[in-house]
Amino acid sequence: MDRVELERFAILRRVGIFGVDPDDPATLPAMIDYLAAERAKVGAIAFIVTPQGSFADPRDPVRLRPGAAAAIARLGIRRVVAAAIEYAFRTDRKPEVFLRLVEVDPPASPTRVRWHREIEAAMQRNGEALAELVRARDPRRFETVLGGKAAQVHPVYDLWLRLTGRGNSIDATRRGTAAGGKGEP
Repeated sequence: MDRVELERFAILRRVGIFGVDPDDPATLPAMIDYLAAERAKVGAIAFIVTPQGSFADPRDPVRLRPGAAAAIARLGIRRVVAAAIEYAFRTDRKPEVFLRLVEVDPPASPTRVRWHREIEAAMQRNGEALAELVRARDPRRFETVLGGKAAQVHPVYDLWLRLTGRGNSIDATRRGTAAGGKGEP
């Protein structure tokens, strides 16, 4: 996590968040030493980063900073998972969060450069695949992890709709399909 932001949210240090200055090359050895020490204490670690160094627009090409690949190669990490996240407004006034995870193929020779290429390519493919799934608007292609309630408008209005027998969810089937359905806009 960005060191400046971690200073603002110091409570995150308690769960093992480590602050880095993404523009300072001296941060990389400190981060690798920290990760190695944590792994030595507990035997395994979950190394979660935004290797682009910041949140990025999903339409832009993925461009990684070298730190994540360097740490992975140096620590001998064998399992890397690329996550793509999108927020989209579909059937509710609040956005839905879409998450897609794919395992990164480990390179035959696990160097920093090769890990960098594999992670960057996997993130690009994964982001493109998630964008296509979100645009298709097919709920069968997703698994609800949190929430799961039908789209709601307001607790009082939703209660009124239930009491009057008119339901309480937005009917997503009226809105057409990604394949050019004739539903209402």
